[in-house]
Amino acid sequence: MGDDFGVSHGNAVVVDLERDPEATAKLASLTMRSAVVLTPGSTVTGLPWNGSVLTEADITEFVAETQEHQADILAAVNRYRKRVKSKIVDPSFPVVPAKRRASGAQDTPEQRALATANFLALAWAFWLATESERQRRTVHPTTGATPWMMPGDLNAAEIAEFPPRFAQRVYLVRTS
Repeated sequence: MGDDFGVSHGNAVVVDLERDPEATAKLASLTMRSAVVLTPGSTVTGLPWNGSVLTEADITEFVAETQEHQADILAAVNRYRKRVKSKIVDPSFPVVPAKRRASGAQDTPEQRALATANFLALAWAFWLATESERQRRTVHPTTGATPWMMPGDLNAAEIAEFPPRFAQRVYLVRTS
């Protein structure tokens, strides 16, 4: 595809609550107005946190929601193709992202956090590439007419940051 939409890698942070006297302040600073993604075995219990907490299951659902969106886009393209009886190029969707698990000596909190962060980055790039394919089919390239191939519910001119269900989870973040 070539487009990475600025999502090329993830960052992960491990804070040692038992040994670092500044751990609570660091966590508050790192997570201010942000969603937190927990790795398997992690918890926010006892931490200064009251915002959105996401897990690998949420990221997996993000990918599934993107695949549903792809199916809707492809169905709209096929309906348009039948209506105009013309050869239309199908959307070029990226490969479905999969999480790479840390194992053996690599199975450390740091490696699990980085693997989870990278999975989220891949899922987000997957969504943005899918949205780009949808957006390309909203305005006719020759006439400028809109809507073009996409029906009204898929015809937004802008690329959405996230799919609706995942966005509801992400935007449950505290703002103060």
